[in-house]
This record gives sequence, C-alpha cells and structure tokens, in this order.
Amino acid sequence: MMDDIFETIVYAMEENDEDMFLRNICEIDINAKGFNGYSLLTHAFWSSNSFFVEKIVKLGANVNNKVNGTPEIFHCVDAIVQISNNSDAIDDIDKLEILVNAGVDLSQKDDNDESILDFTKNYSGKCYLFLKQKIYNT
Repeated sequence: MMDDIFETIVYAMEENDEDMFLRNICEIDINAKGFNGYSLLTHAFWSSNSFFVEKIVKLGANVNNKVNGTPEIFHCVDAIVQISNNSDAIDDIDKLEILVNAGVDLSQKDDNDESILDFTKNYSGKCYLFLKQKIYNT
C-alpha cells in the first residue's frame, strides 16, 4: 500500500499534477524512500516544478538524508544537471535555494570525500556559482 502511494506521488510529480500530489502527500511518511532508495525529495528534483520541492520541505522532509550512502543534495544536483536541457524546466536554482533555506548541510561529502561544491563544479556552472555564493556568503 505504501509503495502504491509513493509511486502515485512520484507519478503526480512527473505529470506536473499538483492536485494529485496534494491529495496523496498526506498519506505517506514525508521521508519515505522508494524501491531505489530515493526519497520523495530527490524525485521532486526530477520534476519541472519547484512547487513539489517546496511542499515536501515544508512538510518536514529531512534535507540532510542520505541515499545509498551519499548525501541527498548530490542526487538533487545531479537531477538538476540531467534536466537542465529540458525546455519545460522552471529555474532549477529555485529548487536548490529551497534546500539551502531549509538548512541543508553544504559541508557534506560523498563516499569519495568530494564536497558538494567540487561535485557541482564538475557538472553545472550555474549550480556551482549559486552554492559557492551560499557557502562563502559572497
């Protein structure tokens, strides 16, 4: 049953269906993870709408979760990079800013002892500049 609700919420985000999302989100633990280990928060980053990220964070999602041993923010940045060429995508920096404002720990490192800033520098100049500004308050 929980898996069905999780999949329904993920589907709603994929289809940009805010009503379906809102009807189902209260039926699940906001920090639940799917069969692949990814949380609703990571799935929200794959959507084209920052609405989903904002709602999940406001409902109390742990922004410092780990997914398969790696801090979730790495997966969120990866999602931004993967969909950055998607013409339907709303400014993905908005999604990242929601995490930063919610208190995501930007000092986290992945399994290779790589910081989020180093990871982002290799994949997304836009995200790198945003995170660098937030980390160093420049």
